[in-house]
Amino acid sequence: MSRWSPENLLIALFPARVVAAKIEGGWRPRVVDKRIVETAGPGSDPPNSTASGSHPAWKATLAALDEMLAGFTTPGMAATVIVSSRFVRYAIVPWRDNIIGAAEQAEFARHCFRNIYGEAAAGWEIRISSGGFRRNALASGVDAQMLRAVENSLAARGIPIASIQPNFMAACNRFRRELSGHKSGCIAVLEPGRVALGIFDGTGWHTLSARRIGTLKPEELVGVLAQELKSVDSRGLPEYLFVAAVGPTTSSFFRTRTKAWMSPAQTRIPESVP
Repeated sequence: MSRWSPENLLIALFPARVVAAKIEGGWRPRVVDKRIVETAGPGSDPPNSTASGSHPAWKATLAALDEMLAGFTTPGMAATVIVSSRFVRYAIVPWRDNIIGAAEQAEFARHCFRNIYGEAAAGWEIRISSGGFRRNALASGVDAQMLRAVENSLAARGIPIASIQPNFMAACNRFRRELSGHKSGCIAVLEPGRVALGIFDGTGWHTLSARRIGTLKPEELVGVLAQELKSVDSRGLPEYLFVAAVGPTTSSFFRTRTKAWMSPAQTRIPESVP
């Protein structure tokens, strides 16, 4: 985590609510204030069809953001914005030795998005998280109109944006140390009603998908994720599953060996990481 200067803002945008926290301090940041605003919309998932890149729920979320910012912010605060997986599309960008430089990589990432989502991707802003030398990268796409609306809403109050991150990448960054010792596995990033499942191995990112999930209860979660993971990757279960949830004021993480799922009676979490 980078060093926080006094009075910075962490914002999480979800279809059903906007959550914001004021963070104060240097090496030991602390939450000094928090606000939650529910959206006026239904907070439902965007359509499954990729024919349209629009996500109607984000307009209700942006209205809630404007309501949240009123009387809560101070000009000059820097904001970090986390975007729900419901507003994000992902694509794996395979390593290519002949792709040189940021411009070529960006064009190749857009090509990967067009192959998956068609012309709907034309209206998305695409950003790449590098996997390292000769490793597959992960690219995320968000409706460019949504990003401009977020930027304009904060700029109108004199608040610069330090970064905008998909919730999945924010969790990977938050728990980078716990993940770094493992050459392969699956990380499941939870948010209400949704899970993003990313599988990685020695070649970098292998697959990533986001889907609905009906429970966040620990005693039920492992079995549900086992079923979801089997449907995502036909190669079989990776050795470890890492489950993370990140919010503006709290975060949690646990690790489990997937062979523990082979027993139907297994309902507890075998290993945990604080």
